[in-house]
Amino acid sequence: ADPDALKPPKVRPSGIVAFDRAQPFGAVEVGAKVIWGGEPSAGKSRFLLKLARGYAEQGNDVAYLLGEMSPRAMLRRLLLMQSGLGNEALQNPREGDEARLQAAKQWLQDGAERLRFLSGPLTLEAVGKVAKLATVVVVDPLQAVRVENREYRHDELEALMQGVKDISLEHGTTFHCASEIAKGEPGRRHVHEWFKGSSSILQYSDAVYFIHKNEGGL
Repeated sequence: ADPDALKPPKVRPSGIVAFDRAQPFGAVEVGAKVIWGGEPSAGKSRFLLKLARGYAEQGNDVAYLLGEMSPRAMLRRLLLMQSGLGNEALQNPREGDEARLQAAKQWLQDGAERLRFLSGPLTLEAVGKVAKLATVVVVDPLQAVRVENREYRHDELEALMQGVKDISLEHGTTFHCASEIAKGEPGRRHVHEWFKGSSSILQYSDAVYFIHKNEGGL
């Protein structure tokens, strides 16, 4: 009975052309819940930071919720990503580095209202409050968010994912969530067993990605 039921959904482009083109409708849908896993040091947080920057540059209000790293550390990462420089440039800038760092700092100041880094305590209630103000929310990692009155971690994860689903439906917020991975070698298991708390996480997700380490990087 809904005349719009079969029309393509509303999407939220990230500005990362290769990623957006890989999506069924040219970008991730508004309100989608995307889960990212990855081997240690595979670059999961780096790619999520790149996504957050891209969404902000497209005019979205982005909230990056940090369960492990500090906001200042992520801000430094973003500064270096924007300038195209390495960590050594902050300590001992070479000729030409200062100009690139200054340009990146100005970019950060100009976009300060579009991309915010927030740290704990991370709760489902806090996620809901942030989602009222941000069109894109990045959670890194998902397992750092706590749900009250849940004795067992599995039950807590399921309640968390149910809550994220409800929040995305209510506000149209797009979620990109990093997930800790299960023990063992991912290549020897099905993708549904790669994430810590897989059954709870995947049941409420729209898409899952797994970043592997390789010699060429991401």
